[in-house]
Amino acid sequence: VDFGCGSGNLCLALAAYFVDVKFVLVDKKPYPLQLVLQRAKEAGLKNVEVMHYTFSPDNLQEFGLSFDLGIGLHSCGSFTDMVMEICLLQ
Repeated sequence: VDFGCGSGNLCLALAAYFVDVKFVLVDKKPYPLQLVLQRAKEAGLKNVEVMHYTFSPDNLQEFGLSFDLGIGLHSCGSFTDMVMEICLLQ
């Protein structure tokens, strides 16, 4: 899971290399997620999903997605803490 994925620069490249791995890119803004889907489609990537989610300290337990690895490359401030908390909850 790529938390705060933006337009997917990191995980789209990884998805192209690791074709047997499912990548879920999560962001609170719909437009970057549309870009992710468009870029994944143009690249022929079948292992990319997007998820629109707005994180807050009160809804971390509700995230509800099971994953093996969480990435928060572009997270900052309190969002960094929330990403770490979600990963620890796994």
